[in-house]
Amino acid sequence: MKNENMIFDIEFNTHTVDLSQLDLAKLVVLEADGRQIVPLSAPALSGHHNLGELVFNTGKELNRFKIKIRGIQDVNERALEWS
Repeated sequence: MKNENMIFDIEFNTHTVDLSQLDLAKLVVLEADGRQIVPLSAPALSGHHNLGELVFNTGKELNRFKIKIRGIQDVNERALEWS
């Protein structure tokens, strides 16, 4: 947490897809308390290996939430859940 933002360190690695074609800010959403929150900021992806931060303005620290990533390669949706 920093101010009212939850910050996540992320890493993408692939040898089959050029990640530069993906706009992570449009593909990711955080779901919590019946809300869907788009990233305040997301790293620009390039090549096959990327590190960066996803930042969501949640207003408070959340204990239960899900981050969904849609539209990467052959998997329609990936979901990471904290509870």
